[in-house]
Amino acid sequence: MVSMAYLAYVERLACFAYFDLEFVLMATLKELRIRARLSAEALGRKANVAGKTVKRAERGLPVQDVKAAAIVEALGEALGQQLRIEDVDGLRIHSGT
Repeated sequence: MVSMAYLAYVERLACFAYFDLEFVLMATLKELRIRARLSAEALGRKANVAGKTVKRAERGLPVQDVKAAAIVEALGEALGQQLRIEDVDGLRIHSGT
């Protein structure tokens, strides 16, 4: 038999998980990177791009679409979340051509 205190605890955890997801989906690249406890250089290494590219993206400058996708994918893995480019506020991309 499950106690009422345990059920209340689980309900609070589920609520926090929901709000955590909302935070992740409405944050900037820099906010997400800091949340993942990564430096720009460390995120760049995980994404196989230069740390300078991560910093450019954080400042709102456009980055190549393949690099933006790699950054977002690496960041999602670090956060344990499935992220898309559209989920990151202020991330500007341009085609690599």
